[in-house]
Amino acid sequence: MNAKPRLLVSVRNAEEALAAVAGGADIIDVKEPMHGSLGAATPATLATVVQAVAGARPVSAALGELTPVSLASSSIGAKPTGPLALAALPSGLAYAKLGLASAPPDWRERLATHFAPSAAAATSVAPPRPIAAAYADAGRAASPAVADVLAWAIQHRAAGLLIDTYIKDGQGLFAWMTDAQLTGLIAQARAANLLIALAGSLADDAFARAAALRPDILAVRGAACAGRDRTAAVSAGRVAALVTALANAGR
Repeated sequence: MNAKPRLLVSVRNAEEALAAVAGGADIIDVKEPMHGSLGAATPATLATVVQAVAGARPVSAALGELTPVSLASSSIGAKPTGPLALAALPSGLAYAKLGLASAPPDWRERLATHFAPSAAAATSVAPPRPIAAAYADAGRAASPAVADVLAWAIQHRAAGLLIDTYIKDGQGLFAWMTDAQLTGLIAQARAANLLIALAGSLADDAFARAAALRPDILAVRGAACAGRDRTAAVSAGRVAALVTALANAGR
C-alpha cells in the first residue's frame, strides 16, 4: 500500500501560495481559476509565486489548454487563449500540465512537441517535468479518454498523470469514474513509475474517498478556499483541515 497522498493546493498568486504553505500543503500549483480548470496564470504571476515559496515546496504550473477554448465551452467562463510556452516560464518550476479540451486528432504529436526539450531552448532554464492531464468528464470536454492520456504519458515518459474534471458545476470526479476504474489507472501509472494525482471537486466525502484509493497526490482548490468557493482566496485554515483529514485517512 502506498503512503498517504501528498496534498497539492492550486493558488492564483503569491499571497495564496504563502497561505497554502502555512497550512501544510505539500505542493503548490499555480493557475488562474477564472480561465478554466487548467487556466494559465501569467508568467509574471508564476515568477512571484516561485519567489515567495522560495524552495519550501515544489511548485507546478497549469499551462492552459493545448487548443484554445471559448467562454461557452466551460461553466467557469474560460477565455480563449493559447497554452503558455515552456520558454515563457520562470525558473524554479518542478512540473507543468496542459489540458486537452477540444483536442485535435493529432493531439499526441502536438502535446509531445509542446513538452519537447527544444521548446524551452530560448532560455537556459531547465524545463519543468510534464504532467499529462486528463479529464474524467471527457465527453463534456471533447477530450481524449483518460486511458489514452495515460498511454501517452507512459510512452513519452512523463512525470505523471493528473485526472481532473473540466467543467466545475458540482459534479466531481466520482460522478464520472468509479473507484474500480481509478484503482486500475493508479496501478497502471505506478507500474510505469509515474506519479498519479486525483482532482475534480474533491471535498468532504469525495476527498476521503479519493484518499482511500492511495494516489500519489490529491489536488484541490475549492476545498482549500474560504467558503469552499474556488473563486475565493485560499485559506491556511482550510488547507490545515485537509492536511488533518489526510492524516486521519491514513490511520
